[in-house]
Amino acid sequence: MKHGRSQIAVVLALCSILIGCKQHTASKECPVIGNSKTDIYHMPGDRIYGEMFQENKAKKDNRVCFQSASEAEKAGYRRSKSGSKKFLDFFSFVEVIALLVVLAAGFGLGRFRRAAVENQGEAAVRQALTHNFTGASYHLLNNITLPFDGGTTQIDHVLVSKSGIFVVESKHYSGWIFANPSWPTWTQVIFKQKYKFQNPLRQNYKHIKAIQQVLDFVPSEHIHSLVAFTGDAEFKTERPTGVFDVAGLVQHIGQFTSEVLTEDKLQFCVGRLECHRKLISGQTDVEHQAYLNRKHGDAT
Repeated sequence: MKHGRSQIAVVLALCSILIGCKQHTASKECPVIGNSKTDIYHMPGDRIYGEMFQENKAKKDNRVCFQSASEAEKAGYRRSKSGSKKFLDFFSFVEVIALLVVLAAGFGLGRFRRAAVENQGEAAVRQALTHNFTGASYHLLNNITLPFDGGTTQIDHVLVSKSGIFVVESKHYSGWIFANPSWPTWTQVIFKQKYKFQNPLRQNYKHIKAIQQVLDFVPSEHIHSLVAFTGDAEFKTERPTGVFDVAGLVQHIGQFTSEVLTEDKLQFCVGRLECHRKLISGQTDVEHQAYLNRKHGDAT
């Protein structure tokens, strides 16, 4: 949010500067105006040009009119430094304002796009993994869409390390959670209202299969399925194995200290995943949702 405010401040500052630099149209009688006291001439578009025509200016008596810049220079006048580089020579004032509006809209759309791609839970997990697992031994990939089973599957986080590959599904919930590994759906209860959602362990099973398909040279025991719950949800049943809060997730991954992948294999894993993943775009999201609708209408 702080970053977004700074972007808006930059746009507003640019607007105020450009408004102050509004072009003055050329006078037919005096297209180039000089100041006899300073031997400097000004042209339309220069900041001082318009000021030289104001009746209450002391500069009025020093005005000298020329029909062209060459005429002024022949008379011994030199060009104003403020007019030597004119941004507004290339864009009209209206065009510049339009450009700034588009720029501001781009900031807004970029923030909206990121919010659509990464929800609050995904952001919390990404930040925790990024903060706690650093260095050349860890590579974190987020929001990966891989081809799978005639369609696609979308994976929140894949942490590739020498200690193994950790595939993380993140969920952001509040209220009470009733869960069991064998149930196809789990239940959220909040304010006496019940809501069903897909068993994230089953959801992540598809992700694991997609990863195994791409990384077919990695033994399956080194690819780990993990689910992270963010928010203030409370499990009213026993928390299933492989399901953690963010702190528990970090602690669990940190327990894997034995090297099972060499540096070369680690780099190869990252390269394979990057090669097979689909581009992060609105079109990818549309195609993935269309596949889900055709398949069963749930999220994977």
